[in-house]
Amino acid sequence: MRKLFQKEWHGIPFKDFVVTSSSCLPDLQFYKSFYSCFLSKYHDWGDLDPEWVKLKLETAGLLESQFKAEKNTKILSLSCGLGVIEKELVRKGYSNLSITETLIEPLAWIRKYVPQENIFIGFFPDCLPKNYTYDIIYLAGAEYFLDQDELILLLKEAKSRLSDGGRCILVSWSFEPATFLNKMMSIAKYFLKYFFQVLHIKDRGQFWGYSRNQSDFHNAFVEAGFNIKEDGVLKKDTQWDTYWISAKIKKGI
Repeated sequence: MRKLFQKEWHGIPFKDFVVTSSSCLPDLQFYKSFYSCFLSKYHDWGDLDPEWVKLKLETAGLLESQFKAEKNTKILSLSCGLGVIEKELVRKGYSNLSITETLIEPLAWIRKYVPQENIFIGFFPDCLPKNYTYDIIYLAGAEYFLDQDELILLLKEAKSRLSDGGRCILVSWSFEPATFLNKMMSIAKYFLKYFFQVLHIKDRGQFWGYSRNQSDFHNAFVEAGFNIKEDGVLKKDTQWDTYWISAKIKKGI
C-alpha cells in the first residue's frame, strides 16, 4: 500500500474551503464543505467531466456482467457517492438496489431514482436494519480511504450481510500494478514529495487515502473469509488501472 495525496477533486481546489493536512485523512466536515462547493458549481451529472462519467458507466457495465442475476436480485452499493453507477443500474432495470452513504449531500441527484426505503445514511453496517441481507454487495471506489485492517474489517462486515451464495465485488480506481519498476518509482515519488514538503518547497496536498496492488486486495479478501472467484483490469489509464475483484464466502466460515 502507498499513501495518496490530492489537491483538488472535480476541479474544486481543497484550499478554497479548508486547510489541508498531509497527515490526517479528510473527516466528515471536510466532505460536507466539499459537497457544498460541489453542488453550488454542478447541477447534474451532465455538468461533470465526460471521461469521468464514461468510466463510471463502463464500471456499471462491468458490475452487470458480474451480477449474473435476475433484475430483482437484492443488491447493496456501499458508499455510492454521486450515483452515476447506480442510476445506470436502475435504468437497466435493477429494481431492488439499495445504497449507503455516510453523508446525505452526495446523494442529491441519485435520491430521485432510488426509493427512500432503500437509502441508508451512516456508517455501514450500523446504518442498516439488523435483519437485512443481500445477494450482492459491491464497493466502487469506496476502499481507498481505508487502511488494510479497516478494509478487512469492512469486508468481514459485508460478508455478514450476504445471503447464502452471495458475492462481494470491489472496483478500485486506486490500483497500482505490482511491477518492480512501478514500486521503485512510487517509492521515489513519495519520498521526493515528502522531502519537498519538509523543506517547504512544495505542498503534497491533502492525505487522500491509499493505493493497493493485486496482492493487497487478494490478502484483504482472504483474511475476511472470502474465496476469490475472478479479478481483472477493466481499463488502463495513463496513471491508474481500474481493477475489479469478485469473491464468495468461504464455506464453513
